[in-house]
Amino acid sequence: MFLDVLEEDLRSDDPKVYALMGSVKSGIFGFCPRTGLLWALEVLAWNPQLLSRVVVILAKLSKLKIDDNWANKPENSLIAIFRGWMPQTAAAIEQRIAALELLIKRNPDVGWRICIDQFDSRSTVGFYNHRPRWRNDAVGAGQPVMDRERGRMARKALDLALAWPAHNEHTLGDLVERLTSVTMTVNDQEMVWTAIAAWAESRPDDARKGALRERIRRHTMTRRSVKLGVQQKLRDRAKAAYDLLAPSDIVLRYQWLFANEWVEQSADELAADDFDFREREERISKLRQAALRQIWDDAGYSGIERLCHVGEAAHAIGSNLVSGVFDEQQTVAFIYKLISDQTQQLRPKLDRCLSTILARLEPTPRHRILLTMIERFSNEGEVGAIKIQRLLQRAPFGTETWTFVDGLTREARERYWKEVFLVWNRDSPAELNRLIDELLSVGRPRAAFAVLMDFKEIESERLIRLLEKVAADPSESASEVGSSAYYLSEALEELSRRSDVSREALARLEFAYIQLLRHSPHGIPNLERELCESPNLFIQALALAYKRNDNGEDPPELRSEKGDSAKAVATAAHMLLTDSKRIPGTNADGQIDANRLRGWLIQSQGLTRKHARKEVGDIVIGQLLARSPMGADGVWPCEPVREALEEFGTAEIAEGMSIGVYNLRGAFWGEEGGGQERGLAEKYRTWSRSLANQYPFVAKMLEDIAATYDRDAVREHTEARVRQRLYY
Repeated sequence: MFLDVLEEDLRSDDPKVYALMGSVKSGIFGFCPRTGLLWALEVLAWNPQLLSRVVVILAKLSKLKIDDNWANKPENSLIAIFRGWMPQTAAAIEQRIAALELLIKRNPDVGWRICIDQFDSRSTVGFYNHRPRWRNDAVGAGQPVMDRERGRMARKALDLALAWPAHNEHTLGDLVERLTSVTMTVNDQEMVWTAIAAWAESRPDDARKGALRERIRRHTMTRRSVKLGVQQKLRDRAKAAYDLLAPSDIVLRYQWLFANEWVEQSADELAADDFDFREREERISKLRQAALRQIWDDAGYSGIERLCHVGEAAHAIGSNLVSGVFDEQQTVAFIYKLISDQTQQLRPKLDRCLSTILARLEPTPRHRILLTMIERFSNEGEVGAIKIQRLLQRAPFGTETWTFVDGLTREARERYWKEVFLVWNRDSPAELNRLIDELLSVGRPRAAFAVLMDFKEIESERLIRLLEKVAADPSESASEVGSSAYYLSEALEELSRRSDVSREALARLEFAYIQLLRHSPHGIPNLERELCESPNLFIQALALAYKRNDNGEDPPELRSEKGDSAKAVATAAHMLLTDSKRIPGTNADGQIDANRLRGWLIQSQGLTRKHARKEVGDIVIGQLLARSPMGADGVWPCEPVREALEEFGTAEIAEGMSIGVYNLRGAFWGEEGGGQERGLAEKYRTWSRSLANQYPFVAKMLEDIAATYDRDAVREHTEARVRQRLYY
């Protein structure tokens, strides 16, 4: 019935099962809706009578593009089912071969990938499919099989691949990459070369020939191919096929040199142990320069442009053009043409090429070329102004270029600083300070901060202004400054070492970035000191995080602006109150002063009553006091906190301390039956007994905490008993 429903749905014009097959996000709480469906099909595939039906369904589902990193995909289920050395089905080899032939007939694209996997020497890792729990379909199946059976499956798959009715550059490339498979004989390899020659005679276009040619080179004509066991005779045969597929298009002929920045060693390179990579790089540079000269001579600018487009080595193209191909006059002509090119699709790659050309030039000729180009573009009106912008934005980032920028109009200067791509070049202190000023003037504080690596050379006032602007930048939240948590911590550490920076200024910055700093090396030490020394700051943070309980209105100094910023400020205030690790009344030596703590509590509780936040204020005070250290007698909390609790303690403060104790325990893995909770209850009860005579309020609070852990222990014990009854 299940297969009937799926088959009928897949025959419809709009299969509903496709809704389960979309890409899904990964993560701790991620959910993959297709998993259950695939497990169900994998379970049925163990039955030899249902194998072909399951294979056809999985093949149809495999045609959908699923772009996520979940392993549960239809094609992975098929690969496991047919895996020659550990098939995840109870079907005999004859039945699996028949199912494979059916798969190839119904869905050639999927069938090809399953087919070549059978004789791929790299296919050495396999996973078990879902097995039936209540049926006996999988009994005795699903484990590695004998080499003879494995070889028979691989041989049949290879025969099917070699006899493929319509080869193309993709199928032939797949066969070339598997020439060293143990299943391949010399005759099989010859059949591959014959198929390549026959395909070449069908006159495929240069792009298709170039694609197959590159796969031949990379697999059989590289240093790596020697490690894979490709013998000299096979490399010679590959070289003949490589020459046969040489494109007539000169750009495609040399595309392999510029497909990526790194070029794999070719067949002409030695495989000796003393291989010199520096010499190899020089050789590749000479090959690239020779290719670029020929492309420039035969195809001119359009040839270089296409070369940038078909590969991912625009930097290498620019570097070799200026290093060994162009003279200064040709460089000027090429840059002019490149700047004038308005092809939006190619703009990023052409800009990378331009940046590299300008960067590789020596300072004196670069200055002459920039001056020449700017004078030339200045005569082209508005279009020329745009070209000057593009030229200067791709020029090396520093004072040399900025001298040209300074000669532009005010609007052009602003546009440069708004759009220029920033690169850290170990700038001088003067350059760094100017960089900050210019970027702040055009509203790019985050860009300025992102390019900084060393804060020692930046003036304190300027660095503080930069950090304040970054925090206030509405383009993104302060918690999204790239990988800035580390650098932000470094900046604040640097400011903390300077005598011209006040603690209040540091505290303001720490509050603005509290979400980033709460787990950073710097933390929020100045903000914590301010909080635990200033009752006014405490009530301000409390007012930002919690509403009044009388529907009244706070004075202006306790209100924040409405909107998204108010929510962010409230979140920051709550983090401050819950994350602060410093006890009110702590002096500069880190010791809790009883008189200072008493004064802080008197003022703070007075302010919480005045502004209608007494209950929540006491709870937060309790959470702060929960971080108290042990007393000199080994009992928690310490003596100054005990004295303060006896004088100022309320039910809400006791509740806050209980919450703080729970939170400070953090994440834990409890023992079954509540053993840890019973131990904690005994600890707090012992402390309660020892303080009962002198500190009755504290003793009752400790007894209440112990009773809470007693309840937790009972709950854990009850759940353990229930689990035992369910499982055993």
